[in-house]
Amino acid sequence: YEGKVIEETGLIKMDFLGLKTLSIIREAIANIRQSLGIEVNIDEISIEDPATYQLYCDGNTVGTFQFESPGMQKYLRELHFRGPHRHERPLSSRPHRLHPAVHQA
Repeated sequence: YEGKVIEETGLIKMDFLGLKTLSIIREAIANIRQSLGIEVNIDEISIEDPATYQLYCDGNTVGTFQFESPGMQKYLRELHFRGPHRHERPLSSRPHRLHPAVHQA
């Protein structure tokens, strides 16, 4: 359920997968520091890395949370992924009832 719906009933929604992901990132940074002696500051990692976007365009997302399934990999290849909210799906791959859409940041 959406967090808002749950909160309206007086309950609280916890995102344990998100917490797990943050723990994995923290452990990865510690492993890099320990094994390579490199300090990684997660806030300084660019979200505009061309090599990373090429991996997504190619559907090479094994081990990437929520992008590793064969279906998602296929969708990324078909979508012509261009980065955060900048993608254009070819008109030929859209059902006729949908309007063309280009999402830009």
